[in-house]
Amino acid sequence: MNFRLLLLSVLGLFTIVSCNTVTIETSDQFNVVELPEGTIIYMNKNSELVYPKNFTQNRTVSLTGEAYFDVSKNGSPFNIKTEQGDILITGTKLNVNTNNDELEVEVDEGAIEVTANKIKHAVKRGERIVYNAVKNNFNKEKGQRKFEGWMSQLDRDLNKLGNKMEKGIKKGSDKAGEKLKKIIK
Repeated sequence: MNFRLLLLSVLGLFTIVSCNTVTIETSDQFNVVELPEGTIIYMNKNSELVYPKNFTQNRTVSLTGEAYFDVSKNGSPFNIKTEQGDILITGTKLNVNTNNDELEVEVDEGAIEVTANKIKHAVKRGERIVYNAVKNNFNKEKGQRKFEGWMSQLDRDLNKLGNKMEKGIKKGSDKAGEKLKKIIK
């Protein structure tokens, strides 16, 4: 486990492991999760991520709240399930926000397919789609990169925590930290 992920775990973020699934809840903290197959997920505050223990066989996660996904390209599809709808990915970077009755997805790189109530929409780089479950409608528009705000705060928080650690601990950059810098540049 890399330094930053270990640091976040030490700070009291909740990880619950059941017989078949792993659940990560952020409450009032951010979290960075690296899945076994290399996908990195930057979780916003007050979010929950659930995935199977044998993740490499079934690349499906459930999300409540908001997270930015840097999905590894390994040939098998990656699925994000939310209360409002599902997202099919083959290797890309995107932000997903589930808020009450809405599902908002913004594609940073690549292309995806969003399905809600049996209606499918393709979304490509630089586009944002919002599905309203109450009205059962989609609205597609140019991306707004709203996720950069909370991800910049995550980066600042990680830097503050790193500066407070003992000098004996190596503060080398890790995979998630380097990717975060590129995303919010």
